[in-house]
Amino acid sequence: MANRLHFGEKLLSVATRIRPGEGPSTWMLIGNAFFLLYSHYLLKVVRETLILTNGSAMDKSLANAISALTIGFVVFVYGIFYKHYQDKSHRYGLTVMVNGFFFVNILIFLGLIAIDIKTPMVFYVWQSIYGVLLVSHFWSYCADLMNQKTGQRLFPPIMIGATLGAWFGSLSADWVYGQAGINSVLFAAVICLVGATYLSMRAELKLPEESKNHKIDVEDQEEHISALEGFRLIFSKKYLIYVAAFVLLMNWINTTGEFIFASYVKDTAAAIAATSPNLSEADLITRYYSTYYTWVSSLGFLLQTFLVARLFRWIGIKGSVLILPVVMILGYGLLALVPIFIVAFLTMIAENSASYSIANTTRNALYLPLDRDDKYLAKTTIDTFVWRLGDLLQFGVIYVGLNSFNWETMEFVWLNLALSALMLLICYKISKTYGRDYEDSQTGNAPQIIGEIANFELSSGFRMRSKIPEDLFYDPDPGDALRYFLTTVQNTKLPEWIVFDKHNLHITFHPPKGTSGELKLKLRVTDADELGCEVEFDVRWSDSLPMSPHLERI
Repeated sequence: MANRLHFGEKLLSVATRIRPGEGPSTWMLIGNAFFLLYSHYLLKVVRETLILTNGSAMDKSLANAISALTIGFVVFVYGIFYKHYQDKSHRYGLTVMVNGFFFVNILIFLGLIAIDIKTPMVFYVWQSIYGVLLVSHFWSYCADLMNQKTGQRLFPPIMIGATLGAWFGSLSADWVYGQAGINSVLFAAVICLVGATYLSMRAELKLPEESKNHKIDVEDQEEHISALEGFRLIFSKKYLIYVAAFVLLMNWINTTGEFIFASYVKDTAAAIAATSPNLSEADLITRYYSTYYTWVSSLGFLLQTFLVARLFRWIGIKGSVLILPVVMILGYGLLALVPIFIVAFLTMIAENSASYSIANTTRNALYLPLDRDDKYLAKTTIDTFVWRLGDLLQFGVIYVGLNSFNWETMEFVWLNLALSALMLLICYKISKTYGRDYEDSQTGNAPQIIGEIANFELSSGFRMRSKIPEDLFYDPDPGDALRYFLTTVQNTKLPEWIVFDKHNLHITFHPPKGTSGELKLKLRVTDADELGCEVEFDVRWSDSLPMSPHLERI
């Protein structure tokens, strides 16, 4: 494979290590994630407005609980789809079916709107399933497509696409809704679904073979798989039970937090609307949520772009999984001490931005070393049924708390603080198991030197360039990405007239006229595990020396 990075791959290298040739497929998957999350947040902002203007925060909790009950049937249907499409030669066959299912749903909603049938509760439940199932399947597809090292490198930039989609979706929701009401939102979602489906198909074809997951061949899968196989897979592995508990608590805590925040939003909007006749409660709620989701997505984007991939390198997936519960404990602890609207606003921004960036990337990466059935059936069951079970639990607890114990908002804040502590314990179990069984054992082999760099003789006063041989280093680990560093053998800075292009692997020399000397340089290469090797070579220059034949004058 050529070792030159094109412009798009250079951009990706800001967020992660990238292998030559991975750029086109990675950008397609980024676009795919963007389309899915853009449509999700367009629909989500409108969903919040419809349910709160036609009901209350309690109605929103009820809708979440109904979603939890409905998702069981969706998991059953998904299992049937997987059973029939698992033996196809291309992984994107199941994606076409899942996206097509929601495409038909949107057409049904458009038909209901055309005959003036309003279904805010149904729309809320459907959108909840839409956002969870589509996104879950997308990451199952990515985990199945890539080998473990490739996935750990490329998941962070792909998640940037999701973060940008969420940001633009929340930012533009008000404008899109203003064009033709819910019709324009649904038409935008249709366009996004078509685009995401096309990009999934192209990404699979474009991903280099060295980056693909070849551990499990599609044709080797079992012929008969139960539609409820996901539940059996979860309970067959302690690791998946921990992951399921993590996801359950993650959503339970977050939806309870959203209930707390929704109560603040509705009360604040009602109070302002009562004293300002030019402002309606619905407009204020839409504005609050649009601002809220914009801040969450913006901060999440910054974390995703500049921190997540580095966290994976610094503390690994086993360390990254611990971050969200710590953020939750700090946030709800502060809210318990200072129970005012602005603190609730900031607490939920911190929680959701960390959730959508660090926690979601980590949560999806937890499946990379697992079997294909685990990636599709167990993961989808956890991300849909178990996720929505958290909605059901929060609804039950909120209902009982309000009606049987007369709980106020502060009691739910303290509940979330206790659940966050429990979640930290579960994440510790995940961290320990992942580190022992998957992460620590996957540390691979160091790159090897299989070629050499000839010494250079330079003619002072001339500008020359040399390209590093493509076969100089070899990495035996599939999916690894190499980084190159050029220094002196003493690890000091290069002279200003020596420039190393680490993306295109070019060394440019331009020794000043009338100067001469000799320098020993060192080219070091490291992989994702920071294992490396190095090769040394000499550089000599003077006015009288002829230019080495492997140099090009520029």
